[in-house]
Amino acid sequence: MEVVRQLKRTAKVAVRAASKGWCSADRITRDLRALGVRESGTLLVHSSLSSLGFVRGGPKAVIEALRAAIGPQGTLVLPTHSWERSGRGDFTFDIRTTPSCVGAISETFRTMGGVTRSLHPTHSVAAIGPLSASLFRGARLAW
Repeated sequence: MEVVRQLKRTAKVAVRAASKGWCSADRITRDLRALGVRESGTLLVHSSLSSLGFVRGGPKAVIEALRAAIGPQGTLVLPTHSWERSGRGDFTFDIRTTPSCVGAISETFRTMGGVTRSLHPTHSVAAIGPLSASLFRGARLAW
């Protein structure tokens, strides 16, 4: 069964790359700047890796591109929701280990060093940058 799942994933990646083309972190950064994203701002991103086509470097490359667009003084925020677990009857939530259910970019971001996550059991967000501490004021509200 696992072999079939892996084959389906591989086929999906190949079809995505063929139909939407390839994308690089540099291109994402350029496109974001063309859309008006400026350095030192706060950027809230609800992301979809599959919507971008095939991204060389995967979710990490997308995160690098987002951070490059806002620069070192910018703050990046992504949802790290875990509502899917409660829908299955699992009401446990650990701010450090409960995975995000809203995509590969969000989950990769959540596990990166320096990222702060809000303490909401179903609709948490995570942030990195100079304003992340002020977004989640109070030690009991973030990790």
